[in-house]
Amino acid sequence: MTQAEWQSTTTPTTEGAIPGQRKWQDYFTFNTDHKVIGIQYLVTSFIFYMIGGALATAIRTELATPESDLVSPELYNNLLTVHGTVMIFLWIIPAGSGLANYLIPLMVGARDMAFPKMNALAFWMVPPAGLALIGSFFLEAPQAGWTSYPPLSLMTGKVGEGIWIFTLLVLGTSSILGAINFLVTILRMRVPSMGINDMPLFCWSMLAASALILIGTPVLAGALILLAFDLLAGTAFFNPTGGRRPDCLPAYVLVLLASGGLHHDFAAVWRNFRYSPGSCAKADLWLSGDRLFQSRHQLLGANRLGPPYVHQRHSCLVADVLHDHHNGDRRTYRN
Repeated sequence: MTQAEWQSTTTPTTEGAIPGQRKWQDYFTFNTDHKVIGIQYLVTSFIFYMIGGALATAIRTELATPESDLVSPELYNNLLTVHGTVMIFLWIIPAGSGLANYLIPLMVGARDMAFPKMNALAFWMVPPAGLALIGSFFLEAPQAGWTSYPPLSLMTGKVGEGIWIFTLLVLGTSSILGAINFLVTILRMRVPSMGINDMPLFCWSMLAASALILIGTPVLAGALILLAFDLLAGTAFFNPTGGRRPDCLPAYVLVLLASGGLHHDFAAVWRNFRYSPGSCAKADLWLSGDRLFQSRHQLLGANRLGPPYVHQRHSCLVADVLHDHHNGDRRTYRN
């Protein structure tokens, strides 16, 4: 059986739909068409982008004057935390997944993604998680920054921090399901005439990003679960008072979802200089990873006393004891 025959027998289509013709209701249902899912991703991520932009407007308006005349210090930290989380995990990453869902099957010659139902499930995990995060303003919003570094994340409200952890666990699961789908589609569903080095650079970028997601996101999920134990059960996995290092960091490798799309337009130029798309993607992977690795350690080295994303003027919490791991002494961080 040829690749095309295998795809025609294993790829489901939308029930009762004529190929190329869709109804507007299809975009609000559990649809398995990769183009519909791609548009669902893009529209949903753009809605969250608008919400994150509104939060950023409130933040910048508050910072226009030295006084706290628009929002309270507590609400400022809520806005800052939710804004950062929305822009990273509900805008950049879903938008990249939407582009990949729409383009990758077309680029490799597949009729659909390898696992259409899992693809739809991965998308429909995003809106509930986003609504839970936005809805936390009506209950108790997180206020430890979008990186949620301990010990600040262990000193804020348990409900808000718990909602933040739950949101990231759901979105991380969605990313893992999407990464599995992209890897199998790219590696196993290309047309027979397309070799691995003949793929567009966008496919190479998604191949590298998906591999890094499968490596990094489970580690992030494990760190979030341990942070939840510290928050709810009183353990000391990341609590400095228990002698631990507060290095619960997000998976910066997910930024590669966007970097490949930005560099895709230069593939034709590089081909003229006899560089294959594979070599260009490898160079992009190493350079991007090096930049992200350096920025991570610069962030840790320049900010030993606490998270950098909570504005000092509006920091309403006091970290009583923080450990300086270089000198072994203890310092007090107060407003």
